[in-house]
Amino acid sequence: MRQIYETKPLPFETVRFTGTMTTIIRIGIEETEEGWACEEVYYDHKEPLTMEKDYAGIIAAIVRSKYSADDMEAVINNYLLTKTTLHKAEWNEMQSWRALAKATAETILTNEEE
Repeated sequence: MRQIYETKPLPFETVRFTGTMTTIIRIGIEETEEGWACEEVYYDHKEPLTMEKDYAGIIAAIVRSKYSADDMEAVINNYLLTKTTLHKAEWNEMQSWRALAKATAETILTNEEE
């Protein structure tokens, strides 16, 4: 979900909503004419976050914020079956997003566990 802030937001923060902990993950923070823009992903969890319990869940939340299961299946099948220039580009874009999700999860969990 795209959000605009007046001041530069933190890359992630954990808040409590009605007893549930939610980590708000902000991706692609950039200054625009409207203010600071980013994509926000919400990850609900129990505290504290740990690599063992939350790594895969954070990755899934980030990946699913851009790709539904149907979208991923289409990208994978198109790539495996035809490998056209378009399908290779879609594949590479999805893999880049997955790599970003993994790096973001590691950053969040490394900072949480310190």
